[in-house]
Amino acid sequence: MPDGKTHLRLRKESRPVAWTIIALVEIVLTLYYQKFTYLTILFPLLTVVGYEMGDLLSPDLDQIGVSNSEALMMRRLGPLGALWAGYFMLYAYLIRFIGGHRSFWSHSPFIGTGIRLVYGTWFMWLGLWWYRVIPDPTLYMSMVSIWLGLSLSDGVHWLADIEDTK
Repeated sequence: MPDGKTHLRLRKESRPVAWTIIALVEIVLTLYYQKFTYLTILFPLLTVVGYEMGDLLSPDLDQIGVSNSEALMMRRLGPLGALWAGYFMLYAYLIRFIGGHRSFWSHSPFIGTGIRLVYGTWFMWLGLWWYRVIPDPTLYMSMVSIWLGLSLSDGVHWLADIEDTK
């Protein structure tokens, strides 16, 4: 199986293809709805942000021990990165009970991505609920855009894992 550095390199090398796909989808949606607003710029940008967050929320966060993604965060963010790694260590232990490393629940591009995104943001949603804040629908669509970008990044990771097992 490819190591974390290989996954990171492949994700960076596939960046032009991913950004082209995102741009084409944006053009099609703009032409279909025949409307150009700030949202037609915001959502593709957030999708690109989601794709670039692929090294932060890598499918390999399901490994018990420090993954390449967690080591990268500790180098970039210091103590905050160590907190991030510790927080996702709990995620790795929880994932172990429903399949472990490279299971469908942690490595699949859309399902695994959604689980990691929910795990990483549940406290935000709890805070909104606790303070009775009703988020603007733009927040939901922003999260969907980030999820789609992360799923695209996870797809590259997943394809590398599949291709390496052949």
